[in-house]
Amino acid sequence: MSGSLLDRVSRRVHLRKGSVLLTYPGLGVGNYLYFLLDAYADSLAGPPARVLDSGLDPAWRAALPRLEPLLAAPEDVAWRRTRHIPPSFLQAYGVDFSAAELERFVREVLLATLPLPTGPTPDVVVNVRRGDYYTHPNFRRLYGFDVVDYVHRALDEVGSVATPRWLSFVSDDPAWCAEHFGELTARTEKITFGAQTPGSLGDFVEVAAARALVLTNSTFSYWAGYVSGFVHGDDHLGTWVPDLHQRNIDDGRPWQHDPRWHALGVRDLDDGPV
Repeated sequence: MSGSLLDRVSRRVHLRKGSVLLTYPGLGVGNYLYFLLDAYADSLAGPPARVLDSGLDPAWRAALPRLEPLLAAPEDVAWRRTRHIPPSFLQAYGVDFSAAELERFVREVLLATLPLPTGPTPDVVVNVRRGDYYTHPNFRRLYGFDVVDYVHRALDEVGSVATPRWLSFVSDDPAWCAEHFGELTARTEKITFGAQTPGSLGDFVEVAAARALVLTNSTFSYWAGYVSGFVHGDDHLGTWVPDLHQRNIDDGRPWQHDPRWHALGVRDLDDGPV
């Protein structure tokens, strides 16, 4: 991560004690979880810190009741309290949070009640982020890449450590995945498109339960990757990620990745430079 961003993060540390992290409506679950991790770590070390609840998905709140003490309702936020807007979305692995803080948050807050599947699960899951990354021109330039090429190369590497019996594609656009990856039946005994349980929480637990993951450049994916690593420990087969998060920050290099993940370069889209 760039030095200027590190400097801003350092200045933030001295201002955030006893604070409420500001969020905004429409914030995705992955981004929310980074804020909640930060508040959790702060609360362990000093005055309680919370995250403004601007609309966290009710299904997630119901499944993860240990998040509740970390959330502040808008009417509970007094103007006299110290508040700040995070400069980097608090996502830098090893900078905004340590590996130990992440592990404690995942084990004590998430895994304590996360409804992981109890029956058979895919052994390899590909989590593909589509949506506005590819339909919105500005987002396409920032986040878009040749997903088909990347997934094929990542699965080649997965195949060097395991032969998948059940390959699952979990995505906000499973129909797109079925159209572009339907021919992969030769790689596995079973292939499915879409999680077994509908909804974003169902998507998340299916990804997190797998022993081998192929992720795309989404904070939702990253969190499922973190959780999967703790669920399986030494029995985990690996996590593959694109060496790209967002092109206008630090030349696109991701700052959220666990350093043990396998990063692959990506190709630009065929519709021109991005």
